[in-house]
Amino acid sequence: MKKITLLILFVFYLFTSFSQNNNSKPKLVVGIVIDQLRYDIIAKYWDKYSNDGFKKVINQGAFCKNAQYNYTNINSASGCATIACGSYPAQHGIVNLQWYDRITNNEIFCVDDNTYSQVGTNFGSGKSPENLSSLTWTDQLRISTFKMSKVFSVGLKDYSSIISGGKLANAAFWFDENTGNWVTSSFYMDSLTEWVNNFNSKKFADIYMERTWQTTFPIQNYVESLSDGTTYENGFDGQSTFPYDLNSLKTKYRNYSVLKFTPFANNLTKDFAINLVMNEYLGGDTYTDVLLINFSATSFIGDLFGLQSVEIEDAYIKLDKDISHLIAAIEDYVGQNEVIFYITSDRGSCDNQDWLHDINITTGEFNSTRATVLISSYLRAVYGMSNWIEGFFNDELYLDQFEIDKASLSVEEFQQKSAQLLVNIDGINTVISSSELQKGTFSAGIMQQAQNSYFQGRSGDLFVILDYGWRVKSSNPSLCNCNSAFIENTHVPVIFYGKNISQKEIYRQISMDDLATTMCFLLNIPLPNKCTGQPITEIIE
Repeated sequence: MKKITLLILFVFYLFTSFSQNNNSKPKLVVGIVIDQLRYDIIAKYWDKYSNDGFKKVINQGAFCKNAQYNYTNINSASGCATIACGSYPAQHGIVNLQWYDRITNNEIFCVDDNTYSQVGTNFGSGKSPENLSSLTWTDQLRISTFKMSKVFSVGLKDYSSIISGGKLANAAFWFDENTGNWVTSSFYMDSLTEWVNNFNSKKFADIYMERTWQTTFPIQNYVESLSDGTTYENGFDGQSTFPYDLNSLKTKYRNYSVLKFTPFANNLTKDFAINLVMNEYLGGDTYTDVLLINFSATSFIGDLFGLQSVEIEDAYIKLDKDISHLIAAIEDYVGQNEVIFYITSDRGSCDNQDWLHDINITTGEFNSTRATVLISSYLRAVYGMSNWIEGFFNDELYLDQFEIDKASLSVEEFQQKSAQLLVNIDGINTVISSSELQKGTFSAGIMQQAQNSYFQGRSGDLFVILDYGWRVKSSNPSLCNCNSAFIENTHVPVIFYGKNISQKEIYRQISMDDLATTMCFLLNIPLPNKCTGQPITEIIE
């Protein structure tokens, strides 16, 4: 009898242990990526947030306060890919929004794919995640559950939604500013589902386009920003003071494009995301589902008004309310202790150059066209009259390797000669050749950052890293977007909140390829095939 009793107890223990382990997985994971959310921004406007948005997830969740991207030429597309794949551009292949293709002699946009077409609009080329060279953590979730887990991605931008969702997402949706509708690609489906068509038919974008953007609080309370309408702002076609009447502004912009430069774009994204959860029945069974959301209005507003503006402060105050509403709606629908949320950013952001100059920080503008002409003239003088350079793209110089090979010359020598000349130009901090990156393995510093950025076949021959405060000259400059490799652009918040996440602050340095790894450990699924990150042990213990 004792043996039988012990056997029964042992079986009961195994059953309950398995049940507890099985129940430890959340029904739904919601990954929130906020464009250009530099680390200090959350604390900067803390006193103006509600109790149920940023304050709730930080006060009740785990806050990684020293998370950083460890590569050069940081941009939105590669940031989204790093979060999704648990690796850097050297592995996942998304080196920028677009890159130069040596075979076609054209720039390739990261998600353009003419094999497919957009669904829900007649504008724009086909899109897909085929340029991703790695699986994402959500791909591994879908594989491990035989596609029973559902994965959806939502964002204003096509590339952020597509890259975040990976290759096996049920669908990625983005906002078409030509029609005001949410659309997708034939990569995922041949036609929009009924609920998406119903959502589009309500014309929420038109409703928002009739509104006026006013500050949440009296404008004199925005003491964390420079005064409204400073000379450091570009604004809406010259207008840079509140209020902003979208009904009058829309005549100056193409279709619905003005909407993305206002907090209403985040409102619209949040509303669509909540509708998706309910209409796709996310979190409705025993398989963990995933919703990935990209809030992009903050980057567009930063482009026009800069990081020190009242507009960007008000955008984050309003986004805090959107996050509060999103969390409440999802927890109410799925269950308060059945969801894990994470909040992070695709990259940091840079201070306005004119403002930096006026407070005595050295700044400048690097003219890549002039630099290319200078190097081309030098190489012709040394090696003969030939077109030795293909161009300068994304802070990278591309040599014409075919011409160099045809002349039986050394590509490495060309790189060294070009680097020696480039590094003497004002504003350039470091120049690194692809030959250096291919020869060895670097464990720290700018060389490791460059190596993490280098993807053979897409990256250039020379990486040009500018000094702090310097930007590449552009015909359409952004006030706070830059490819800086310095901490202003690398340091972002990472916050986990929800099921089985205990409150804590983590101060050790976290690499941004660790986020996907941590999600895999939380869900007990395989790591992405090119994953380089480590689990954040404080989250999973």
